[in-house]
Amino acid sequence: MGRYPFLTSLKSYIDDCKHRKSENTLWQEERTLRRIHNYFQELKEEGRVTSASPKNITQKDCKELLFHVRQKGLHINTQAKYSNYLLSFLNFCGNTSMAMLRARGELPKAVHDQEIRTLTEDEVARILDVATTLEGWEGDAIHFATRFYYYTGLRPKELRMAHLVDLNTVKWTFFIRHPKGERSWGKKATIPLLQELKPYVLDYLDKREQRLKELGITDCEALIPHLNRHYSKGGFYRAGTLVSMRHELVRKSGVDYDFRILRRSCGQHLRDRGVPIDIVSKILRHKTTRTTELYYARIRDSQAYEEVQDAWSRRPLASQPEMLTSLIELKAR
Repeated sequence: MGRYPFLTSLKSYIDDCKHRKSENTLWQEERTLRRIHNYFQELKEEGRVTSASPKNITQKDCKELLFHVRQKGLHINTQAKYSNYLLSFLNFCGNTSMAMLRARGELPKAVHDQEIRTLTEDEVARILDVATTLEGWEGDAIHFATRFYYYTGLRPKELRMAHLVDLNTVKWTFFIRHPKGERSWGKKATIPLLQELKPYVLDYLDKREQRLKELGITDCEALIPHLNRHYSKGGFYRAGTLVSMRHELVRKSGVDYDFRILRRSCGQHLRDRGVPIDIVSKILRHKTTRTTELYYARIRDSQAYEEVQDAWSRRPLASQPEMLTSLIELKAR
């Protein structure tokens, strides 16, 4: 299987998953497993694991890897993600080491009571302001995508794989052609677009048309066509390519972000502005508000205490003034 059997098996694993997982999910999983491969190589060179081959990795090797990841200070949810990816991969390779550890309850488990990681409104404003200064087609595309993701709360694939006809500038709606779970439970939907987006959408469409004319492309169905570098056919961007295009904006703005955190930020900022959780859940197209509160948006502790204080101030207990008077007199004695 060559010098790196882990990577050889990884290619087969990714190919096997293509029919049941989205491109973006596979991209994330492959990137993480490649990082795990690098960890195994480091540990093998240090003599801390017996093998980096997916067929020969032992339970002890897996535990050493999990300890190594924990020592790096990664969040418990990241550790759980790593272990789940490795579990699935080793199972595919016919190795039950991780499965045995899971059966004994030795794998890290994600927790959902931590603060939801989002950008602040100031950080989003900074990104959007700097995005207007980006040049070239890549700059136009990433500016449009970043602003559109934030104001709509779309998932990465839902915009990346959108067709031009999905954007209706007469009714100002957007048709979600590729929702999450589209091959099974996912439902296509049409959402209205906010007034804040309109001028930027029209500006982007003008630049898109101009760029296509420059390249002599007369037929292009992608809303955000792949027109940068040596590509000029106007196909759809791959997940990793579009994500990497944001690096210039991250460098210039000083704010590290990705398209997924823009979705969470959209939900949390709406909640911070007093939008009820059921409406936020509706905007993000979740089946229940539980998903919204666990992963995307919830009332902040400070806001909760402020609302409780306000509730008591507006309607105190009837006996409260008399009780306070009695306590003050008692203390004076």
